[in-house]
Amino acid sequence: MSAPCLPVSYFSPAPPGKPNFGDVLNAKLLPLLTGRPVQHVPFGAPLPSYLVIGSTLQLATTYSRIWGAGFISNSESLELSSLQVDALRGPLSRSMLHAKGIYCPAVFGDPAILLPLLYAPPVAKTWDLAVIPHYVDQGHPAVAKMSRLPGVGVVDVLGPWRRVIRQICSSRYVFSSSLHGLIVADAYGVPNLRFVATDRIIGGDFKFDDYRQGVGGRSFIRVPVEDIADSPRSWFGACYFSPTLDAALELIRSCPFL
Repeated sequence: MSAPCLPVSYFSPAPPGKPNFGDVLNAKLLPLLTGRPVQHVPFGAPLPSYLVIGSTLQLATTYSRIWGAGFISNSESLELSSLQVDALRGPLSRSMLHAKGIYCPAVFGDPAILLPLLYAPPVAKTWDLAVIPHYVDQGHPAVAKMSRLPGVGVVDVLGPWRRVIRQICSSRYVFSSSLHGLIVADAYGVPNLRFVATDRIIGGDFKFDDYRQGVGGRSFIRVPVEDIADSPRSWFGACYFSPTLDAALELIRSCPFL
């Protein structure tokens, strides 16, 4: 008898027609963790579902159960007086729920930090630097400039998820404007730095700070991509990774479907 499906709401795909790395991890990580296939439940559907990886908490309904999701910004509103919460991405999201009178435990972490426990590709360090632009930043001139330097590779977050992870693991350092590029770098112990290329990423610093505070790390420094494009190696000393194992173990203990 096949295992019952796990109902999960997430952006699928986003952007339209393209499997964005952070969103697609819902459908890839959870079967590795549980042995159960994921059933995609559209947001707003009157069906029970989990919110796991992503800035989707503002889309929760009375049918939702939360294990790892967070708000996309501090200006979101949630028209609910109660909500089932097992874990959140970080304490900023928790404070917003508490302001609504919704109780939630102090268990934090984006479930993508579980990846090294489930997928550990044997790769050598072949790139000095992986540059990971958010999909809205792809094609930025400063990213293109870095891509032409020796030892630098650009990671396409719209590519196959295993390839994205292997490229991160094969790099000595990561510069990323993608939150999940940074989260995965943290999880696999790759020193990283957040760059800002455009103002098109919704929510500003909120989701970045929410995640890092959730795993007990120091907040990301916002570095304009133009500042690092000419001499990226001079910024390696500013890179840092936040250990995520303790948060990952707490997430597993709190998981409602294991």
